[in-house]
Amino acid sequence: MMQDKAINIDELVLALISNPRKKTCTKCGIEKSLDEFRNRKEQKSGKHSYCKICEKEYQRKYDALPTTKERQRKYRALPTTKERKRKYNRKYSDLPASKERQRKYSDLPTTKERKRKYNALPTTKERKRKYEALPATKERERKYRALPATKEYRRKYQALPATKEYRRKYKVFQVNNLTDSYIIDRLSLAMKMSYKEAKQLPELSELIEQKRVIIQLKRGIKQLKQKENETS
Repeated sequence: MMQDKAINIDELVLALISNPRKKTCTKCGIEKSLDEFRNRKEQKSGKHSYCKICEKEYQRKYDALPTTKERQRKYRALPTTKERKRKYNRKYSDLPASKERQRKYSDLPTTKERKRKYNALPTTKERKRKYEALPATKERERKYRALPATKEYRRKYQALPATKEYRRKYKVFQVNNLTDSYIIDRLSLAMKMSYKEAKQLPELSELIEQKRVIIQLKRGIKQLKQKENETS
């Protein structure tokens, strides 16, 4: 009896494997395997009435509707939605796996190149300039820099040999290539104002180009004089 029962169970399992249960999609009308349907507890079968392909297409068309976009925009603008998203992002970003994944993504050459191109856009620079000029941004930056933890972190970071070497090389790069930050620094010294105040000057781009041309001319004259002294 036990052997007959075992044979019957084996035959039943084999029958289920060879003939899996199927369901007809109410959207396309095609009979498909249950694996082609998403789980849904509300249905008697435990599966969605639409197959995964039809459900995906329906969702795509639904998301493209103007009314849907407007409803999503209003929902995202709610203070409760923003706060909930902020809490979730803070909790998620603190996970070790998230930090490691973000670090690897940031180290990719494609990510660095995309970030460099984005930061070099005139629209990005203008948006950043306006954001830094906001009173709220200045106050938040002032409070952050005044924190003891921030001061201690900056002190330790600036004392690192790698940081000192990097700053030395970057300073040489700035001088040789006449970068915008180097030109703004020279302008701030000439006009007796802080670096941040110089960055807020009207028509800053024109002043930078004028200063760059002047420095290039002075360097060219200096090189000609050195060659004349060497030949003589």
